[in-house]
Amino acid sequence: MENSEDSATTQQSRQQANLERRAMFLQNANNNDGTISELFDGAAFAAFLPQVGGAAYPRLYELVGGTILLGFDHFRQGERNSIMVITSQDMQTWSEPVLIAQYDNLDVANVAFAQLPNGDILAAYRANDDVANEPRRANYYSSIRASVSRDNGESWQHHSIIVEETGMGGVYEPHFGFLERNGEKVLAVFYANDSWNVVNQNSQQNIEFRFLEDEAAATWSETFIASNGIQTQSRDGMPVWDRLPGGGYVMVIEATNEPGFPFVVQLTTSADGWDWSTPMRNIFVPQQQGKKAGAPYVVPLPDGRLAVSFQTDDGRQQTGDHNSRMNVIFSVDETWETWTEPIVPFNVPEGTSANWGSVFLWDGALYAASGTVIGGRQGIWLRRILVE
Repeated sequence: MENSEDSATTQQSRQQANLERRAMFLQNANNNDGTISELFDGAAFAAFLPQVGGAAYPRLYELVGGTILLGFDHFRQGERNSIMVITSQDMQTWSEPVLIAQYDNLDVANVAFAQLPNGDILAAYRANDDVANEPRRANYYSSIRASVSRDNGESWQHHSIIVEETGMGGVYEPHFGFLERNGEKVLAVFYANDSWNVVNQNSQQNIEFRFLEDEAAATWSETFIASNGIQTQSRDGMPVWDRLPGGGYVMVIEATNEPGFPFVVQLTTSADGWDWSTPMRNIFVPQQQGKKAGAPYVVPLPDGRLAVSFQTDDGRQQTGDHNSRMNVIFSVDETWETWTEPIVPFNVPEGTSANWGSVFLWDGALYAASGTVIGGRQGIWLRRILVE
């Protein structure tokens, strides 16, 4: 009869073998051109192709009851940007777009969703002065706002102004989640703030958050700081955070404190979602000096691994966002110390981008979403990635 010590050793050996096989599978998934992988379940497919203008910054969210929201920025020449949403029950067939927010005097972008316990849906987004005007001017206005839907996403109304700044710099890129406070779950929104009201120069940026203090009055709390740009000497931005299956929280950001690289992708964790003092650590740095990796998105997988997407111009001839592609990496295990080589869901040619993307776990697969051009059509494109 096998003793307990032998049994534990056998179990550890099996776990290690599984990890090694998984790592080998992931690291060798790409063909040379990055377009075919054993991880990809079929080709990319379109969720939204605008008849006029373009679409970017897709964000997916599943409601109680199974309806899936896909929100995005919609831009048309000569008009202010708008935030739109489409819905689906199966990730294949999508509704006609519904307007979430548009202003005569502000540009909107960077949508994020959360559903409250009462069933109301909030959509957060930035609403700022025209970004074509220099945001470093003294009277630049920026805000994070929320709209609400009380009919499962069929219509939307203004809900609240979460935070606003006037002066050089501004607030951007909200992302929702739930924290615990006094034994109850509260909705929190994290965002980036490079306003000179809170940092000393435009090479610095805070990651801040507020929570929904009074649901009926639609009021938000004071500001909490998750990452202080003055202390980190970094323009920490584009925060995406999530609760881990085993407890605690994870957050990914783009950071500027790695010499030789405009942006790199970093990760940190928090036991309670309030204290983010654990130092950030790099999880992706481009191989080529001067290249950047940013706009990350993280999804915890059921087995404890993490999937992280980001955009990078690494390995491309031209440099810049206009030539960046979405990449996805996976942690080899739940320690998140070792990461796979990137896979490329949308292998667009030089001079074309697949940017401002996200990943979404649904029905046992991971969906990559990006605004890009495929087959001559610009829009929101999806691709299914197998994660088991």
